[in-house]
Amino acid sequence: MSTPAIFSNYKFGQNIFSQDNGNPFTPAPLPDNINSDLVLIVRDHLTGQIKLIIGDSIKANLISDMQFEFVDSGCGAFSFTLGKKPDTEITYKNWVEIYLYRSFTPWFTGQIEARPHPKATSNAPQKYGGHGFFNQLDKCIVDKTYAAGTEISAIAIDLMLNFVAPKTSIQYVSWKISPTGVTTTGDLQFNKTTAKQAFQTIADIAQNFVFGVDEQRHFFFKPILTDLHPYGIFFSGKHFKDFPLQEDPTQIVNRLYIYGGVITDGSNYLVTVNDTASQALYGILEQTVAAPEILDAADATRWGNYQLSLLSTPKQKAQISTVTFNEHLVKAEYQARFWTVDPDTDDYIDLFIKKTTYKIGRAGITMDMEVGELDQLVEDMFLSIQRRVAQDAALQQANVENLG
Repeated sequence: MSTPAIFSNYKFGQNIFSQDNGNPFTPAPLPDNINSDLVLIVRDHLTGQIKLIIGDSIKANLISDMQFEFVDSGCGAFSFTLGKKPDTEITYKNWVEIYLYRSFTPWFTGQIEARPHPKATSNAPQKYGGHGFFNQLDKCIVDKTYAAGTEISAIAIDLMLNFVAPKTSIQYVSWKISPTGVTTTGDLQFNKTTAKQAFQTIADIAQNFVFGVDEQRHFFFKPILTDLHPYGIFFSGKHFKDFPLQEDPTQIVNRLYIYGGVITDGSNYLVTVNDTASQALYGILEQTVAAPEILDAADATRWGNYQLSLLSTPKQKAQISTVTFNEHLVKAEYQARFWTVDPDTDDYIDLFIKKTTYKIGRAGITMDMEVGELDQLVEDMFLSIQRRVAQDAALQQANVENLG
């Protein structure tokens, strides 16, 4: 558990609205005189004006509990309960900003998606909930073709500038879209496709990239971060009590029969690949799979061995409750190191941070973590094949849509 610190008299939110291009207004800044352990800001989603500021020094004890989470796509779900109906009505799609620990920028932003009915009893607890801005990508349609030879990050930039930023609350910041070094091999067409699907397509082509919307409403498109988190080293007994590490063996496969294209009568059988070490431990566990049609027998063998590298061992994962942290924001990125016994014995395990959940209530501020292995991380030697596969799939999908 982390003990809440008192906010200093900073001007909160002064950096959150910096952008290269996007929404047609600049939301009002926060006042200078907030002095509270926790600050909850509610803004009008059409004007950016502050509707409500709730903090210990402003409306004492109004917040009963609060929870918010981070996943690999940025801000996830959130909820909070107010002890009574606030003086100003909180409406659907209003923005929510949460500030902790003297931060100049919010720890979390989202929009209201669930709220009490306006006729609800005013002295009853008021429960609100919603998600970060990532889901707005589902409500934004893209209709454009990108020529062969276009760098993937240039497509991401164009999608943001011409489709997402003008129509959503998500902001474009140039340095949060990273170059990929990958270009399209053919014309890439998005025909009435959601922005989320379009970004997923180019992330699949780039490989080892992730996209989403962060706590400042900024869109990001960046490589998966594989280093240790700068604040991600935790010791048993100091930072966590229990480390319930689990193995999931249900998806183990250690022999693949690979066919070229659609599996038919067997005439298009290409090759069989095996993981003998896995077979010695778990027995032979077989599966038939169709390799992408663009691969010849040699590449199909390499592709099959790569698939086995993901499938032939149990996946490790853990859900850790009440992790003590040092007042720095830990999101679902990087790896974390957990020392489970004595640090002198080098008995530790590194796992990717897949989800963090912050809970605020009578016990103070606590964090839960979900950690595990990343299935989508592609080793360098297989990147070229996986990129070819993804590009071929995207081009085939475009052809299907054109025929329809």
